[in-house]
Amino acid sequence: MVCAQLALLSMLRVSCFGTGVFFCTSLLVGCEPPHDHEPDGPEPLGEAVSAISVQEAMNGSCSTVSVKGLSLQIIAQSACIAPGSFVEVPAEPNIHFSNTVLPYLEQPAKDALVAALQGSPGMDLHVNSMLRTVAQQYLLYQWYLNGLCGIPLAATPGNSNHETGLALDVDEYTAWKSALTANGFKWYGSADPYHYDYVGPGAVNYKGTDVLAFQMLWNKNHPEDLIAEDGDYGPQTEARLKQSPADGFPKGPDCAEKPPKPDIQLTLTMLDADDTFTDGASKDRIDLFQTREYTLEITASNTGNAPADNVELGITMPGPYVLANDYLIETDFGHPGTFEENDANTDPLNPAHQTPLGNEITFKLNAFSKGETKRITLPVLSGDPSLESEISPDIQLWVKDIPGAYHQETFDGPADNIENSQTFNGGSLQLPLGIDVYHPTRWEWNTNRREGWESTNSGVVVAKPDFGVLSVSLPDNTAFDGPLAVGPVLNVSADELTGFEISGRTDAGTLTVREAPAGTTSTMARVVWISIAENPCAAAIYPADLPRMKLPIGCG
Repeated sequence: MVCAQLALLSMLRVSCFGTGVFFCTSLLVGCEPPHDHEPDGPEPLGEAVSAISVQEAMNGSCSTVSVKGLSLQIIAQSACIAPGSFVEVPAEPNIHFSNTVLPYLEQPAKDALVAALQGSPGMDLHVNSMLRTVAQQYLLYQWYLNGLCGIPLAATPGNSNHETGLALDVDEYTAWKSALTANGFKWYGSADPYHYDYVGPGAVNYKGTDVLAFQMLWNKNHPEDLIAEDGDYGPQTEARLKQSPADGFPKGPDCAEKPPKPDIQLTLTMLDADDTFTDGASKDRIDLFQTREYTLEITASNTGNAPADNVELGITMPGPYVLANDYLIETDFGHPGTFEENDANTDPLNPAHQTPLGNEITFKLNAFSKGETKRITLPVLSGDPSLESEISPDIQLWVKDIPGAYHQETFDGPADNIENSQTFNGGSLQLPLGIDVYHPTRWEWNTNRREGWESTNSGVVVAKPDFGVLSVSLPDNTAFDGPLAVGPVLNVSADELTGFEISGRTDAGTLTVREAPAGTTSTMARVVWISIAENPCAAAIYPADLPRMKLPIGCG
């Protein structure tokens, strides 16, 4: 059930919360919706060429009429999702629409506009924009980004007031100000003179409904390529929108109710850690430091239209790199947004507490009510450094079983998504979290596992342990023109840094430098040269083809 439908149950301002792929919308009753800051005016009336896809419509036309067929399907599907969301404005004798206008508003806004029209029969109202679908907004936004079609500014798709069913732009904005505001419309003044939003009785912000309608149409026509039906305009939705037929899908809107099913959504987060190093093979992977404690947080939420029974999650912990010894299972049932211990935490079928959990863990979360979120918090300890491994370790999370709705025995294994009821990740209920584990005072790199390093033939090694900062590079060497490496600044606690080791591996051999124990350096930053052992202060280059050696740093 989308947030718009919840307005039928509550006449309060509420929010639908979720993670990653959840549908989030505000329900506004007599409240002002957030303005999209688009400087409104007449939409471009350029030629609407015939287009096979939405992307072709964007490239080959300057009129949103080019996606009218798809837009009408989105409007009809929106009416299936939330009856009264987008209804047609009748052809009153004193209202006139440009050929780009889709004459739809939400029911209370439509009624208020009709009342204003009938109350001022001697004045004409020319409307140049009213409801826009996500397909139309995509065109306007792309034209704006590319400097096309005279669009000075446009909101991102899914975020325009014109997608809510509340907005309209009119030419005679001054003449109609009194009649429109008397019937619940708000004028946005000189900053956006054409624009009015309905904020009167019964106003509901249907933001995201058109996006959800498109997602449902796509999935109906592409069961082999399902995307999340969450009302959130993201990369998956945009990619499918660009491919979609501008004239509409072969299979159109369907108002048939879906059979009641739960719908489980997941998140997987390592708290107090981030992607410290962003280059090379470890880009977009969470970086941990050996022997330090972190917190792994998992949430599973039921956003479907029915409860779930006996939900099971599977977790693979990539030992020996990450170790978990305990957990806490909580729920927000009855108090969304705040958590307390759930009975699943002491279920004897779950792993024992305060004991190593191993590499393969199954958590039985038991029953989920509609709208309930359960959270699993696992204190974890980072183990062995992972950069010398040929395989990048991943923490893997997946839903193993939702009785009658979903089953997947292993991560990346075959999944049985019954009646396509599960929408997370396109119907594949799993998440990986890539990690790398570093020694707390040693950093290694090579040609295929660099992280934060670039090839070069110049530089120096600079150690600043007193300030808790380490930066690394290699000095100029005209005698050796092989690949060297430079690295970024690393923030390390000076209290913990009693020494450090830098190892560089190339196809020709290995380089190693070790810093002297803490206390042997001054408070000033020192320039440290990689030297040969026989003459450590000669500033000669340590050849890359020599055996691995650890050298004292005594020059400065």
